Amino acid sequence: FEADSLDLEQVLKDVSAHEFFHIVTPLNIHSEEIGNFDFNQPVMSEHLWLYEGMTEYAAHHVQVKEGLITVDQFLQTMQDKMLNAQDYYNDTLPFTRMSKGCLDKYKTQYNNVYEKGALIGMCLDILLRYNSNGRYGTQDLMADLSRSYGKETAFRDDELFSKITSLTYPSIGEFLNKCVSGNEKLPFADVFKKVGFNYLEKKQSEEITLGDFDLGYNPVSERLVVEGTFNLNEFGKKMHYKDGDEFVTFNGEKLTLSNAREVFENFLANAKENALLTVEVMRRNKKGKESLKKLSAKVKKSKLIYRNHLEVNQEASVKEIITRNSWLGLSGR
Repeated sequence: FEADSLDLEQVLKDVSAHEFFHIVTPLNIHSEEIGNFDFNQPVMSEHLWLYEGMTEYAAHHVQVKEGLITVDQFLQTMQDKMLNAQDYYNDTLPFTRMSKGCLDKYKTQYNNVYEKGALIGMCLDILLRYNSNGRYGTQDLMADLSRSYGKETAFRDDELFSKITSLTYPSIGEFLNKCVSGNEKLPFADVFKKVGFNYLEKKQSEEITLGDFDLGYNPVSERLVVEGTFNLNEFGKKMHYKDGDEFVTFNGEKLTLSNAREVFENFLANAKENALLTVEVMRRNKKGKESLKKLSAKVKKSKLIYRNHLEVNQEASVKEIITRNSWLGLSGR
């Protein structure tokens, strides 16, 4: 399955980059708790946002800066992390408190280090670049902290924020105290504005869709298959898709694994409301007997709600554009 291979390739890049960046944290930057870690009676540091969160952010950020992934891919990854942090974890639990108690009281919150932890790194990077007019980001901060400490010298947990503030700006200390050790949510609207993006918690739109079914692939029949219908929208219900339906044709065109993306994208780009969509599917009855079914319905727009929506601010200031170019590695492209 071609899509699975491409996804696996990206996952390998993400994991490899993440593990590589652990040479920075915690190898060269760590607190006393981590430097003297007792595996029999473990005591955690408050700064998992640094060890795992910053590492996870760096793993994705380096790829967009070096042109290994597109800006859209990078932003989508960050938006996915926003959704995961908001939907599956306590978004107002102070991150330092969670980190300290991640082995017991807050163990169910631990994996948020890869979601909100990375988003803390993203916000910190943007704020640093904005304050420095694009000249200084988290990569520079990590280098400065490595020079200050290194593998042989550990910092005290309660001194790290003061150290970072002394190396950077008072506003950075305010951000860390409010949003990392405090319970304030990450200020996405303000942060993204600094790189020339408009941020909306929710944006409603009406668009033509395929019907919101889950799509899979049957390697035996070599057909795309409807794997789930529990999220069908009004249009999908009118098409009468059923779990297990295997696509044969879509709008009169034979549908295969290799042309599916092109066929679907062409439909979404050119379909008109009230035009008739006809698809042929192979459907099995309870005894496993196949029969060809023709499904059709008039195309209808569906209401969509986009969360954590980002769009380019066409009226961004020069400073905001400089910060964005620095952040995304666009200056030299």
